[in-house]
Amino acid sequence: MDTLPLTLDHRPPTIAHLFLDRARTSPDAPAYRFPAVEGGTWNELTWAQAAQRVMAMAAGLLSLGTAPTERVAIASSTRVEWILADLATMCAGLATTTVYPTTNADEAAFVLADSESRVLFAENAGQVRKVLSEQARLPDLTCVIVIDEPEEPLTSEHLTILTLPELERRGAAYLVDRPDAVQESIGKLSPDQLATLIYTSGTTGRPKGVRLVHDCWSYQGVAPVITGMMRPDDVHYLWLPLSHVFGKTLISGQIASGHVMAVDGRVDRIVDNLRTVRPTVMAAVPRIYEKIYSGIMARTPRGTAAPDPRTVRAAFGGRLRIAICGSAPLDTEITSFFLDAGVPVLEGYGLTETAAGSTVNRADDIRVGTVGLPYPGTEIRIAEDGEILLRGPGVMRGYHGLPEETAEVLDADGWLRTGDIGTLDSDGHLRITDRKKDLFKTSGGKYVAPSEIEGRLKALCPFVANTVVIGDRRNYCTALITLDATVLLPWASGQGIPGGYADVVADPATRRLIDGYVRTLNEGLQRWQTIKKFTLLPRDLDVEHGELTPSLKVKRAAVTRRYDGEIAAMYQGGVT
Repeated sequence: MDTLPLTLDHRPPTIAHLFLDRARTSPDAPAYRFPAVEGGTWNELTWAQAAQRVMAMAAGLLSLGTAPTERVAIASSTRVEWILADLATMCAGLATTTVYPTTNADEAAFVLADSESRVLFAENAGQVRKVLSEQARLPDLTCVIVIDEPEEPLTSEHLTILTLPELERRGAAYLVDRPDAVQESIGKLSPDQLATLIYTSGTTGRPKGVRLVHDCWSYQGVAPVITGMMRPDDVHYLWLPLSHVFGKTLISGQIASGHVMAVDGRVDRIVDNLRTVRPTVMAAVPRIYEKIYSGIMARTPRGTAAPDPRTVRAAFGGRLRIAICGSAPLDTEITSFFLDAGVPVLEGYGLTETAAGSTVNRADDIRVGTVGLPYPGTEIRIAEDGEILLRGPGVMRGYHGLPEETAEVLDADGWLRTGDIGTLDSDGHLRITDRKKDLFKTSGGKYVAPSEIEGRLKALCPFVANTVVIGDRRNYCTALITLDATVLLPWASGQGIPGGYADVVADPATRRLIDGYVRTLNEGLQRWQTIKKFTLLPRDLDVEHGELTPSLKVKRAAVTRRYDGEIAAMYQGGVT
C-alpha cells in the first residue's frame, strides 16, 4: 500500500481531493468490502473501482442541474452505497445532509426542509414513502434516488424518482459530452465551503443542523493517520451509523490511511462479522463494549479468576490492534478489563460540532479514565465553571440558519463551548466529569454526576442495560434500571423463573439479584450519591420509543416524562 505525503499544515483542501489522490496512488488496492446480496460472501471494490462509481454518481448529480453547496440528503443504513453517495456529493460540489433511516416521516421531513435538500438518496421504498407522505413540506426536493431496486415502481407527480443504477448510467452519459465535469467541480472546491449538514440527534427539542466545511473532514482524515491511530495495513470493520458524526469521520481517516474497510451496518451481524472480518481496527459506542463485557462476565462466576485473555480477544476476531470508543463515557473498570485482556480500547472525545474527533488516547499512552490527548491542531481550555472549551480545524462554522444559537456556543475567536464538564491532568489528558446540563444538585445542596454512577453500575452488574439516576432537588437519589435480556433470560432459566423479559423483571428473585448489586455500588459512593430506591422497568429503553438517540445515548427528559409515575412512587414515604 502506497502512502500519501500527509501533514497537518499541508493537508488536502477537501476529502474529494484526498479521495482522488488515494485512487491514483493505490488504484488496485482494496478499498471497501461489503456483504453480497446472497450467499453470505463479501464483495470488494478497489480504490479505482470505487472512484469510477463515485465519478459516475457525481456526474449524475450534476446532470440534475444542481448548483454548488446545494444539499443532497442520504437516508440509509450503513452500507458501501452510503459512502459512495457521500463522496459523489462532495465531488459534485454539493453538501451532504444526513438523515437517520430510523427517524419517522415527520422528523425526516423536518431535516429535509430545514436543510433545503434538493436531492435524496433513499435506501429503499420505505424511505421513499416517508418523503411522499410529506411532499407538501418539501418544496425544494426535486429528485429521489433509490438505492435498493423497489419491487414495484414508485411514482410521484412532483418528484423525479431514479434508481441508483439509473443515476450512474445517466452520469456516465453526461461524462461522454463533458469528460472533465467532475474534476472541474472538485477544482472549484475550497476548504471553507460547506460539505456536510449533520443534525444533532439531541436529547431535547428539534435537532440543529451543524455546518461542517470541507476542511473539517480533511483534518479528520489526516489527524488519525499522523498520530498512528490508523495504518495502511489495517482492516477496519465499520458498522456505526453514518448519519452520526462518529461513523462519518471514520470514512475520512480510512481514505487518508488507505486501508481496507469492511462495511455492514446490521447490528445483529456484529458478532458474526467480527469472526469473519477479523478486523485490526473497529469503533463503537460504549453500549457495544458494555454488552460484550456483560456477556463475558455473566459466564464467569463471581469470585473466580478473570477470563482467559485469548477468549476475550477471540470475541473480537482474534487480531484487533485497537478498539475506539466514543460518544459517551465507558466505565474505567470495563476499559481496564479489555486492556488487561490485550484489547486496548482507546476512549476518545468529540461532538457533532467538532466533526467528531477532538481527543483520543494513544495506543502507546493509554490513560484509563481519560479521553486522551487532543489531536494535533486542537486546543483545549477549561472555563472557570469547569466547562470544556475547544478550538481547532474540526470545529463547525455554526448551526444552520440559527445565528443566536450559534453565538451561544461559538465565540468570535473560534472557541466552542461544549456543554461538558472536565479537567486536564498535568500531561494534558482530558477527563470528562459529566454533561453540564446533566449535573444536578440534591435538596441538601450536594452535586451529583449521574453518568458516573450509571457507568459504575453497568461495570459492576452484568445484567444492567441502561440506568437513569434521579435526584435533582430531591433529598435522595433513585434510579430507573433496565436489564439486558441476553444475559437476564439465561440466568432466569437457570433459576427456574418462567416467562419473558417482563415476567422475569417482575419476579422477586430478580429484584433481590439487582438489589445486591445496588448495595455493592452504594458502598463505593458518597452518602448523598447512594441509590436509596430503584425501579426495574418492564422493557429496555430504545430508539423507537424516543428514549435513546440513534447513537444510543439516553434521553433523560424523555425517560423521566414517560416514567414520572414510577419516579413519584420512589419518593413517597421517604426512606427509612
